[in-house]
Amino acid sequence: MNTFRMISATVLAAGLMVSAGSTFAAQTWTNAPKGSGIDIATFVAQLGTFDATDVEALVNAKSVAVVTYSDAWASASENKNAAADQAQAMDKLTADTGEIEKFRAALKANPKANPKAMKLLEGHKVALKNVIDIVQSGKGDVQLYVQS
Repeated sequence: MNTFRMISATVLAAGLMVSAGSTFAAQTWTNAPKGSGIDIATFVAQLGTFDATDVEALVNAKSVAVVTYSDAWASASENKNAAADQAQAMDKLTADTGEIEKFRAALKANPKANPKAMKLLEGHKVALKNVIDIVQSGKGDVQLYVQS
């Protein structure tokens, strides 16, 4: 009887670990290279509007590319307007502080509705105070813009 309990407990624990692991194993997180920010006009337009669906997009994403905001538009080799784009992005960051704070609040303050969002950020060592935006790229891919 004791042996049966030990085997049952071991099987249950293994099952829980596989189940918990599969939740996060399905996502791939990568650090995006410099200059991988989306078109600056598109980004500027969408940063100014808080969209709560971005939280769900992060949780359900197949892949998450972490884009460092300070160099998201810094690739002069592919973007002749890199310096101007980067300056525009930094200006927008200052102008849209309120929308960014709403987004951070949605990530943090809704743990009952969506506890996975904060767990994902914490599990990938992304501090909430550094999150700027999530851009849905389609097909289950998102870009997570962060300050360094």
